[in-house]
Amino acid sequence: MKKERGSLKRKIVVPILCIAVAVGMLSGCVEEVANIIPVASFTYTPTENIYVDTLITFTDASTDEDGTIASWSWDFGDGTNSTDKNPTHSYAAVDIYTVTLIVTDNDGNASDPYTMDITVSYVPPTAAFDYTPMVNITTATEITFTDNSTVGDANITTWAWDFGDGDTSNVTNPTHTYAAAGNYTVTLTVTDENEETDTTEEIVIEVTEAT
Repeated sequence: MKKERGSLKRKIVVPILCIAVAVGMLSGCVEEVANIIPVASFTYTPTENIYVDTLITFTDASTDEDGTIASWSWDFGDGTNSTDKNPTHSYAAVDIYTVTLIVTDNDGNASDPYTMDITVSYVPPTAAFDYTPMVNITTATEITFTDNSTVGDANITTWAWDFGDGDTSNVTNPTHTYAAAGNYTVTLTVTDENEETDTTEEIVIEVTEAT
């Protein structure tokens, strides 16, 4: 039993000595690890239908592998800036703006610039119409279509009607009679002075034979 205890002692002592030697060899030759610069990144909402005065929310998505982000420097591309982490911003004119974010970590190291382009557009018109009569439409019925479109940032200049039977019209409020019974899909596309367009959802008109 004594022999076994002595053997156990040797098994314990040897690893301890090895650790002590290893530590001694490493002392005085510790290599300094270089700081990893942070990586700037962000997202924003909304990502479409951005118009003048639309409030955009920017959300920081930057990372730092060996530290923390300490400061943010935003350039919105229109001469304005922010140091907030998650700023909001709106634009005063239609254009394409390049937004730049640079972040600095807790060691004072700055990231490379991260950029994204934001397109600010004119508000387009909204196409809409109704028609009369809406029931009991036959091949002898003259249908009156009434434009109910609303303007965006500019006046509507053209109307493009498609009656679904091969006939079209550029009149604001046209009339139309179908020559044959059937279901016809009518659409209206409007265009304004800024060349912004919109098309209505498809509206199906049921036409029966006149008796």
